Amino acid sequence: MKKIITFLMCAVMALSFTACGNKDDSSSSVNGLGEWTRMTENSDDVSVTIVNAGIGKEWINNMAQAYEDDTGVKVKVSFADDSAIISHFATDRSSVYSDLYLTYATFNWTKWAATGKLYNLDELCSFDYSDGTDINDNMYEIFDNYGKFNDSRYILQYTYSPTGFVYNVDYLKQLGYDSFPETWDGLLKLCSDILNSNLKAGDRKVMPLSFGGSVDDLNNAYITLWAQQNPEAYQAFFNYDSADGAPAAMYGEERKVAMEAIYDLLAPSGNYSTTTIEGAASDDNVSSETWFLLGYTAFCPTGAWFESEVASILKDSDVNYAFAAVPALKKADGSGYYDRVLSINVPTEYFAIPAKSGNPEGAADFLRYICHKENLKKVHELTGMPLAFEYETDGLNLNAWQKSVTDALGQYKNVYAFGYSNYYAVGALRTGWYKSTNPILQILNNKLAKEDIVDKALMEEYNVRNESWGEFTSTIGSLGKK
Repeated sequence: MKKIITFLMCAVMALSFTACGNKDDSSSSVNGLGEWTRMTENSDDVSVTIVNAGIGKEWINNMAQAYEDDTGVKVKVSFADDSAIISHFATDRSSVYSDLYLTYATFNWTKWAATGKLYNLDELCSFDYSDGTDINDNMYEIFDNYGKFNDSRYILQYTYSPTGFVYNVDYLKQLGYDSFPETWDGLLKLCSDILNSNLKAGDRKVMPLSFGGSVDDLNNAYITLWAQQNPEAYQAFFNYDSADGAPAAMYGEERKVAMEAIYDLLAPSGNYSTTTIEGAASDDNVSSETWFLLGYTAFCPTGAWFESEVASILKDSDVNYAFAAVPALKKADGSGYYDRVLSINVPTEYFAIPAKSGNPEGAADFLRYICHKENLKKVHELTGMPLAFEYETDGLNLNAWQKSVTDALGQYKNVYAFGYSNYYAVGALRTGWYKSTNPILQILNNKLAKEDIVDKALMEEYNVRNESWGEFTSTIGSLGKK
């Protein structure tokens, strides 16, 4: 009983956080690099603000201490919601800024760069490490042109998080499953098996699925299903760069089929989904994962950040959990199933230095330090999250969850919901829904029929964006982006 009460108290605390992450902010020591050639002779303190997100806190405290041990320069770390970080850039005063930020304000940085609010990272990224390589050499190739404004780099993508599902291993074993279903049809059967079973968490019947409807938590599964069908066309969507209007692919067959699959998963009847825990429309990702850890559901959407995101309650849960990539859809011609792909949650957390920072040179050197290959390994081990750089992952001290997430990177084709076009840069091609009623939430509450997905969801979304296309074009022109 005491353990149950403790778990519920931790769950309530986790749900009270407004930010995504709540990993313990303690700092256990890690070994520094020993020798370190700094880019600057400025030995002033460096202030860093890290967004409250799934990446957690312990890793940055460790890196700050290691840097001080190696250089004698103190790094002061603080944490903030992304809204607070955005407000710092809106205020744009030296007295307000930290020297370095980690944020996920995806569609803000271009405007910040265009208005001179960001420090140029070109020197930082081309300054050699002792092995003769630099950050430009070590970052994944897909980020070569991401973060650049008019050919100069202003932000540096840091995380590289696979998305998928976390599932209850023991529940599935009780139902005769050795692993999570590999096909979408198999996932639908699993839902049926759960509903027809006697699985219970206390006196509650176990439901198949929980998800955070308030934060569009199923969107990563949706875009993965979209990408499966034609990965090349999927990537081309985010590189669309025409002033003629929104891309017709917004109401294309691949998006239709993917949304129909989500419909089948939620299986609405009456006024709500038959497979989903109550209250999903107002839940966020942390509450969804909390219901899962309480045993109320058998699986939920998440990503590499899962353990960091719910670290404060994970230690009090007895759930035996594992990671699974999104299952494969059946091909339209019935010839089999599409190859599974792994949607990487990028762009997300990136580093940026304000132009009016009090110590931009010190911030640049610290950023270069934590991007060193040996420190990338340490951060990967501390967070369990892969990072957006080439480094050796064999031999890393990872638990079973972290290893399965990392291994998935090589098992499936990686796909990305981002591109390099001007229209992507200003948010015109974002994967979230612009119209006021999200179709996934409409399906959840049985307010969108399957046969109306194109006309009453995808076409409406297309129309909203198409009507605003001239404004997006004007925004691009005002930024002077080449």
